[in-house]
Amino acid sequence: MIKLTNILKEIAYSFSEYDTTYDEEDNSLIDVEYIFKTEKNTYKVIFSSKERAREFEVSFGIDAGDFNKIDTFQMTGKGDARNILQTIAKITNEFYYQYEEEIDKIIIKGTDEKRSRIYKQFLPKYLNPEVKEKTEIK
Repeated sequence: MIKLTNILKEIAYSFSEYDTTYDEEDNSLIDVEYIFKTEKNTYKVIFSSKERAREFEVSFGIDAGDFNKIDTFQMTGKGDARNILQTIAKITNEFYYQYEEEIDKIIIKGTDEKRSRIYKQFLPKYLNPEVKEKTEIK
């Protein structure tokens, strides 16, 4: 028997690609930013190749504006964490399928030990199998 209340609580927010950056020299993918809104906040999810091309680190949190860093420490509102994590997983799936040829690995790191445990517990549930294979959650 499926609990209807659990299904209703797990609803991803709609999202859109916000910005994409390519290297001017070799046209390799550097960053891709997505944005989504909840009732209380606007969130940004950023896939960044940093030092190694083809390996993308994921950072996400409350959008603090175009010229400010995202707030990764105040990520969720009470009772909304699962929906936000489901949205982040769906964005990760979308990113993978859109840029698959440029991705060897996607790395998701928690900002602390507790968040790492939560990410490891919940995000794999919402990642598609081929995306899960390419994703490392630390």
